[in-house]
Amino acid sequence: MGGSATALEKARPVLAVMSKAIVHLGPTGSGSLLKLINNFVCGVQIASLAEGLALIEKGGLDRAKALEILTGGAPGSPLVKAVAARMTTPEYAPNSGCG
Repeated sequence: MGGSATALEKARPVLAVMSKAIVHLGPTGSGSLLKLINNFVCGVQIASLAEGLALIEKGGLDRAKALEILTGGAPGSPLVKAVAARMTTPEYAPNSGCG
């Protein structure tokens, strides 16, 4: 959260209902900036996974085996694991996104 430390302490009881972790990041706008950075990092992971899937398919690799290796290794963040499953399942319902 951005803003004064005093404001954070006043808001903490309300914020505690919505979040496990409440961290004071600095002046007003700091929380919004970190949210944008978080969304950027998530977007980069998803875009690179999509590119990787395209290369897997165009290269004729076994998609299931290749994804098992990728998601079990260094690139296998919780986000990549969840999105890989959604990208390869023919389910088109809207999803809430990155977080």
